[in-house]
Amino acid sequence: MYKIQLLSRNHDRRSFNCGQDEINKFLKQQANQNAKKSYSQTHVLIDDVGPSQIIGFYTLTSILINQPIQHQININYAHDLFGVNLARMGIDVNFQGNLLSENLIIDAIEKTIFIDNNMGVQGLFLDAKNDKLIKYYEKYGFELILGVGRKMWLPIGTIRKLGRI
Repeated sequence: MYKIQLLSRNHDRRSFNCGQDEINKFLKQQANQNAKKSYSQTHVLIDDVGPSQIIGFYTLTSILINQPIQHQININYAHDLFGVNLARMGIDVNFQGNLLSENLIIDAIEKTIFIDNNMGVQGLFLDAKNDKLIKYYEKYGFELILGVGRKMWLPIGTIRKLGRI
């Protein structure tokens, strides 16, 4: 059975390979350090059969939004806004193609809901690396932020409308 947990020393980071050197390097060399400094938190997908093996992971950070997002809830709001940022995500090459990334996205959305209920955020943000990923994230309700490259977001209002809270 699959579970998502916070990354710990019990998880085998060395053998993880998602096929992207930058993502692998982050998990292996920076994720634990960033958590200790409260820069980010990395969550890992594991299986009960091999609980130390990392099947996939994602990392959440906070994000300060100092540019107004063109969205009805932000009209005439004069202060910076905050969100949750899905900073990195990867699935090990041995598990790719099994839709396991959906588990990670749903868990990130659920954590965004929890944070919103406890402090208030505008939504879940991410940077899509290419056009294929833009299409992928759009299936979950993410929208491109106009004029900001491939930055996307899932507004908290959309999450509520989708019935996820």
